[in-house]
Amino acid sequence: KSKRCHLLNLLTHTHHTQDTSTFVPPQITTKRLRGAIRNDQSHAICYALPMRLFSAAAAAFTAERLAALRSAVPSTNNHIHMNAAGASPSTAAVINAITSHLHLESAEGGYAAAAQAADVTEEVYKSVTRLISASSPKEIALHDSSTTSFTFGIHSVPLHNSSIFVSASSTEYASNSIAMLKHSASCGAPPPRFLLNTPEGLDLKRLYDVIVDGPHEVSAVVLTHAPTNGGVVNDAVALGKMLRDLPPNV
Repeated sequence: KSKRCHLLNLLTHTHHTQDTSTFVPPQITTKRLRGAIRNDQSHAICYALPMRLFSAAAAAFTAERLAALRSAVPSTNNHIHMNAAGASPSTAAVINAITSHLHLESAEGGYAAAAQAADVTEEVYKSVTRLISASSPKEIALHDSSTTSFTFGIHSVPLHNSSIFVSASSTEYASNSIAMLKHSASCGAPPPRFLLNTPEGLDLKRLYDVIVDGPHEVSAVVLTHAPTNGGVVNDAVALGKMLRDLPPNV
């Protein structure tokens, strides 16, 4: 039976991982994850990337590039934000867009303001389409967070009792893992496979073997592209090319 592979190129958080080849964690549950986080024992269920990956990614940020990024965020003039997590301070452009629209709503009403902003809203969908090389803005769905987006997206992928999800990187965000585990269990499918990074980055050879020669049909390949913490930037281009170049019968 033909195997179907989808690349979900997501911007999410990082998690530390240990350096082994493959990990299949059916024992990880929401309760255990919450308990580990509460007791500061995330190392018990998450894993540790070699520091070479972090240093290589950090080298891409020159002093000039970092200064330009910081200058776009007004609060960085007074603070170094260490506790932003998924709620980092907004850039001046984002703040101006939000406050301008709120003023428009207060003057014109919500529906009238939405109608006046329709072209700008449509341009956001077009911009995201260009960013990820999608075929059409109709393929784009915007949500309030990456966690919500991932959960909606992963639960839309059909599974059966011999199909699996594969996470291509050891920087998988915990909530993504929970979503994959829950959807797999609800469909009676095997638990997801979580592949660990090599010192050089993604283990594309291992992933190829899982897709082409593995015992299960791979319904989705998931990648955490640029995790929030640690400076890792996974090679989404190389992964996408590998998936596009899979044999025709896969």
